[in-house]
Amino acid sequence: MAYVKKVCVIGAGVSGLSAIKSCLEEGLQPTCYEQHHELGGIWYYTEDPRPNQGAAMFKSVVSNISKSMLSYSDFPFPEDAPMYPTHERVHQYLREYADYFKLLSHIRFGTQVIKVEEAKDHVTSGQWMVHTADKGGKQETFDAVILSNGSAFGRPVSPDVPGYETFKGVKLHSYQYRTNKPFEGKRVLIVGSGNTAFDLAVDVCRVATQVDLALLKGTWVVPRLHKKGTPIDLHAFRRVYSDIPVSWLNGILKDFSNNRFDHDKYGVAGRQQPITQSTPTINDDIGLCLASRKVSIKPQLVKLFGTSARFADGTTVGDVDAVIFATGYENSCSFLDHELEADIKKLDLYKLVFPTRLAHPTLALVGAGQSNGPLFPLMELQARWAARVFKGVHKLPNSDTMKANTEVYKDMVLATFGRLKPATNNVVYRDDIAAEIGAKPNLLWLIIKNPLLAYMYYFGPAYPFHHRLVGPNPWKGAAAASKHAYYNTLSGVATSFTPKDSGSVWLQTKMMFTCVIIGVICALVIIARL
Repeated sequence: MAYVKKVCVIGAGVSGLSAIKSCLEEGLQPTCYEQHHELGGIWYYTEDPRPNQGAAMFKSVVSNISKSMLSYSDFPFPEDAPMYPTHERVHQYLREYADYFKLLSHIRFGTQVIKVEEAKDHVTSGQWMVHTADKGGKQETFDAVILSNGSAFGRPVSPDVPGYETFKGVKLHSYQYRTNKPFEGKRVLIVGSGNTAFDLAVDVCRVATQVDLALLKGTWVVPRLHKKGTPIDLHAFRRVYSDIPVSWLNGILKDFSNNRFDHDKYGVAGRQQPITQSTPTINDDIGLCLASRKVSIKPQLVKLFGTSARFADGTTVGDVDAVIFATGYENSCSFLDHELEADIKKLDLYKLVFPTRLAHPTLALVGAGQSNGPLFPLMELQARWAARVFKGVHKLPNSDTMKANTEVYKDMVLATFGRLKPATNNVVYRDDIAAEIGAKPNLLWLIIKNPLLAYMYYFGPAYPFHHRLVGPNPWKGAAAASKHAYYNTLSGVATSFTPKDSGSVWLQTKMMFTCVIIGVICALVIIARL
């Protein structure tokens, strides 16, 4: 009987579930340790923060990504799911995914991993010893380990603000926030520049007397909904944009973002990166909150006093009752040895998955990256890649090649952001990992086999289902799901919408004609660049 490799999966959130399933697809034997008593990671809402929890949901959270882009590659959201699912609906989806693919039997709930170290024969075997906090302690040897514990959101970061200790009001990090009730009738200062900071500002200002939002840097704000109420991500994440000059894209996207409200006049511009090199803030309501002055934009917070705060421009606000820091998280894998954890923090990771210092590719990170788009399919591709490597059917480049690739990536990130952060262009990165495992369709082959699908693949939204059309473990329903995804998305909001209309000759002809026109324009652009 052939030996089946044992894989330890740490965490049963979005990335952990896809890691379990990917291991099973490759004939591996996964064991998932989840320290809490429910799957879902940050998508499982609790009234109070759970022990050792990093990022967490607050009650009013709605997904920033529409359901067809948020899906795993072979498990679409059902038609009756809302276009933008609430956190409760996303958690339900994860439960349905785990039930459908029979993942629960591989999860050991209530089991915390306290240490992962090289086995005694690691030099020759590549194996790992995993220690858990069971009664009396327990250890088990595994052939490989997948870190899917949300390490990118593991440890809350609060800025070192002078006067923090002397401030008399409420101080908390966003992971501790659940509802706006405690802030009714209060003046609240929120510190941050990302999605969480803006979501909190909108939520809190509904009951607070005043909300001040102190930006760490400028940001671009885009709404969830585009023309005729269609999801913005269906327009934003398309492969064709990779062949359009970046300067053109920046101009187009800047104008689109400013159409909602002028970022300079509303005070949110600050020190902005070009929009194609940043992670835009997705928010539908902040414009009205600013226009009604329920929320006021402030520059960077520089000092706190007993009941007041001073900002970088020298201005001060008083009678501040509470400060909420929406200042993000840092990578945290405290159960690893210090050198390996330091490597992860320094992003010495081949394509953000495999640590480059290891002699054996038997440890992988899934979900450690950040992206300007949907994370579910991105994490899933990382997991599929890791499982293929562990199985031995996919070989990584030699160490020098991986290190050189990683240094080029880090230099690019430093030049773009001025600091190291695991940032990726969502569509480009997903296609890159898909190419590693042979799951990226050949466009010429697709044109010959299915011209309509080829047009939709290149010019349309970059749906997760595209990476189940070919390659290992393909899904027979991938082509149909890709063609039907737009209508599945709309069916989540329009009660009178009939999804079966997606197959009509008129609609397919209209889509084909539109794609041909776009194709001609893009061809002219490419020719002009030659």
